[in-house]
Amino acid sequence: MVNNIFLKNEPPIVPYAFPFIGHTIDYFTNTENFIKKCHKQVIREELSNDMRQYTTRIQDAAKKSIDKYIGDCKTQKCIKLFQQMIQQIVAIPVVSVIVGEDLSNDDELVNTFAHLTQDIASALSLPPFLNFIHPSLHTNFFVFRMKHTNHPYKKHKQVIIDRIIRIIKEREHKKKELGSTWKPPADILQLFINVSTKDGLVDVKKVADCLIDIIFAAMHTTSNAISNVLYEYGGRPEYWKELFEENQKISLEIKDGYLTSKDINNMIKLDSFIRETLKYWNAIGRNVLMYITEIQGTDSKTSPGRFFALHVIKIILYLLIEKYKIVTENGTIVKPVFAGSFLIPNSEGIILENRKM
Repeated sequence: MVNNIFLKNEPPIVPYAFPFIGHTIDYFTNTENFIKKCHKQVIREELSNDMRQYTTRIQDAAKKSIDKYIGDCKTQKCIKLFQQMIQQIVAIPVVSVIVGEDLSNDDELVNTFAHLTQDIASALSLPPFLNFIHPSLHTNFFVFRMKHTNHPYKKHKQVIIDRIIRIIKEREHKKKELGSTWKPPADILQLFINVSTKDGLVDVKKVADCLIDIIFAAMHTTSNAISNVLYEYGGRPEYWKELFEENQKISLEIKDGYLTSKDINNMIKLDSFIRETLKYWNAIGRNVLMYITEIQGTDSKTSPGRFFALHVIKIILYLLIEKYKIVTENGTIVKPVFAGSFLIPNSEGIILENRKM
């Protein structure tokens, strides 16, 4: 009770199994399963509830981004830099969920979300050529380059900070104007603002750093997965009929024009196709970890971030399969491309054409 009063922004406490004893018996007799059970309960109660309110918003933003960046394909349209286009498509729903629906129309911010990960990754890919002198030199050089040169990262961060300052001022004004009737917006930015506020002042740089962290993870995971799944889908016509039939079956069950969490969970064949693709399109270095027991690993043991990513992935793939016929440029299976142990974007084109309804 004391914790609930004074630690309002802390993670939720799993309810005690027994008075006074609590979870002591479960913890000491079966620690691994106890932690798994608690993890599952917290994710279900906290994250699942949030995802329900985000689902409609993600769909509206995804439809808008698909129309904007792909549009009408009455005749076949071959897209060469396919992964870059997917990054733009993913950016609008991610902006909508993280900083609010209004800013999903801000092209400069959308471009920052789309390109931030790639620009940081290009800097990280620089070989540690100074390590032969001292290991810390390369790290210091990297930090200096990001902070004090004309690196795109500086521009991206400033764009984010400018928008945060504007949003905070708008929300503080509404809060003062409406008083106790003011309802905080349902977006991730508001969560970061809450935990970064001390004595009535928001640490804007801290909020910006939190947003950059989540953008870096969300954009890379989601856009890579969607493009890889579509490369696999486009070269495997034997799966088209089954996946499209499942898509149509779910479409008939939709109420009010929006997918629900239940509809998304019923995409069993699409879910299986995604998971099998991601096992194949996988960085070689990641395979080393496949034999380690992880409670937040891959597949069914997903962490909250991957849970959100999979939600967005399935919605966007559902919309693309519903609207377009999709095939690889050469009509064959595209193999993953590696640079050393890392998976890199494929240069193979994807051909899109409107489905005849």
